[in-house]
Amino acid sequence: MADRIGVYVCECGTNIAEAVDLEDVATFAAGLPGVVTVKSHRLLCSEEGCQFLADDIGASELDRFVVAGCSPKEHEATFRKVCLAAGINPFFSHLANIRELAAWATDDKDRATAKAKSYLDAAVRRVRRHEPLEVREIDCVADGLVIGAGVAGIEAALVLAQKGRKVTLVETKPHIGGQVLQCDEIFPNMECSSCMLEPKLDEVLHDERIQVLTNAEVESVLGYYGNFIVTVKKKARYVSLENCIGCGACYPACPVEAPNDFDKGLSPRKAIYVSHSGALPNVPIIDRDICLHFAEEGCTACRDGCPFGDDEYINFEEQDERLELTVGAIVLATGATEYDGPALTRLGHDRFAEVYTGLEFERVMSPNGPTGGELVTQRGDPPKSVVIIHCVGRTEEELHYCSGVCCMNSLKLAGAIRDKYPGVDVTLVHRDWCLPGKEYETFYRAVAKSGVRFRRYGDSTMVDVVDQGDRLAVKVGSPIFEGRRIDADMVVLSTGMQPPTGTAQLAEMLRIPVDDHGFLLEEHGRIAPVSTALEGIYIAGCARGPAGIQTAISSGAAAAGKVLSGLVPGEKLRLEATVAEIDPDACGRCLTCLSLCPYQAISLDDELQACVVNDVLCKGCGTCDAACPAGAARCRHFTTAQVFAEIEGVMA
Repeated sequence: MADRIGVYVCECGTNIAEAVDLEDVATFAAGLPGVVTVKSHRLLCSEEGCQFLADDIGASELDRFVVAGCSPKEHEATFRKVCLAAGINPFFSHLANIRELAAWATDDKDRATAKAKSYLDAAVRRVRRHEPLEVREIDCVADGLVIGAGVAGIEAALVLAQKGRKVTLVETKPHIGGQVLQCDEIFPNMECSSCMLEPKLDEVLHDERIQVLTNAEVESVLGYYGNFIVTVKKKARYVSLENCIGCGACYPACPVEAPNDFDKGLSPRKAIYVSHSGALPNVPIIDRDICLHFAEEGCTACRDGCPFGDDEYINFEEQDERLELTVGAIVLATGATEYDGPALTRLGHDRFAEVYTGLEFERVMSPNGPTGGELVTQRGDPPKSVVIIHCVGRTEEELHYCSGVCCMNSLKLAGAIRDKYPGVDVTLVHRDWCLPGKEYETFYRAVAKSGVRFRRYGDSTMVDVVDQGDRLAVKVGSPIFEGRRIDADMVVLSTGMQPPTGTAQLAEMLRIPVDDHGFLLEEHGRIAPVSTALEGIYIAGCARGPAGIQTAISSGAAAAGKVLSGLVPGEKLRLEATVAEIDPDACGRCLTCLSLCPYQAISLDDELQACVVNDVLCKGCGTCDAACPAGAARCRHFTTAQVFAEIEGVMA
């Protein structure tokens, strides 16, 4: 053990000096084992104080030192820099927190002084057992991967595509833009969604630093922060993205039709198709599952209808590709989907043709939708009455959370109907209201003044949709009224958001947890909302839970910012020194640590036949140290000997 320890007592202005007898503390410190010098200073964390420390450490030929002052949370890093300036290992210092734990916490000066002595004794005992640790650096890749090309993913990709970086944007659908493009207008200013987004979509497609992979999915992710190896399956499109000009001559030639998913099945599309007018990239794709060419018929009608008519434009022999990417970080912007649980069936969605979900009604109202934006029933007649039911499926048994944007979306639809079709009666049947934005209350009042009616219900059992022959009726009960019957030609079920299919599988692949609702779980909901438990994996938009457009875009930029600040082209990645380690000779291969590690930083090394810790992923939380039955795991800088020495000092 070292026997040349310095103790430096900080007065912290008057914070400590007036509450603790520092002369008594200094006299006590001078008698502690290994202490060769004790000095006081008015403010050790100041520039002058740090220089004084560095000079005195060298002059006194100290091995290590203790500062009796404030919290390590505040100035541990400061005094580690002093170590470097003095030429000793930065982990040969320790902070005894006599300000928060003694001076500020104890009114009686004698008691505060006694507490300060005990904390200083603990610090000296501990620092004698400190070991020299190294902050290692590894080579890393500064490029990024974004999964999901909705508004959050697009924003993340654009922010990430800085000088010297490349970004790969992976989208499962054949077009980019996400669910926002299925809406005609966006609240509260009723902006055209495609007009708002298309400049960004165009920027993404034409940025040479961004590789856009549509009709693709991530198959595997290996490695760790700074060095992920990602396998992406790029499915065959059968139409050339480079050569096709998107003229559309191939569509009418195709003899096969199927429901168009973009229009929520309310309109047909061909086997060769683009999902909607204005889709980007504006190049069709062939649905292999229904295309007759891949059946026994061997149909080539679309290629025959193409003005260019050769394999450079439509190539039935194209194969799926697997691309291997090396990236430093991954942003998950996988979005959310509309709730599709049993409450929809209970309210007639699968039984009555005129009952729509909110997103289906968005398509009915959209100019590029199945009716060209005309509000008509399935019979082709304009409706006289539309009823919009809020909070569908929001119960303890089903979607037991508020999605935060559904109320505003329902108001938007109601206002749009009244604006375009003033003769249509619109009734909003609501349970409560969620209007959190600074402009939302104003929007609510404007819609209310347009003539929209409001009816409140108590719980989901008080609302029902019944068939009246030629029309529907919505039965509404409330805590005050027994019930009312509202005639309706069309009923809209306003639902919340839920995680998309495949979220659990993606989370398992990436080794990150999901929350109780199935969304990807952030590291901390308040102070680390875009980080995950696995370093280098970030979440944005609705991947972490329901969000509006503004919030989704902000989180996309925030996630990209975390990547940009952590990975810099040409610079190495600094690893944390205070991480866990496992003695391979003592490891019993019980895998307890592997199953409990919250950061997935431990793996079983087949060659060593022992568990090993990945320094890049480990956060030094100590879970493995506490759980290992063989005592093989330990946390550097928080070893059992160090912690017990500190406890003994306090107790003494």
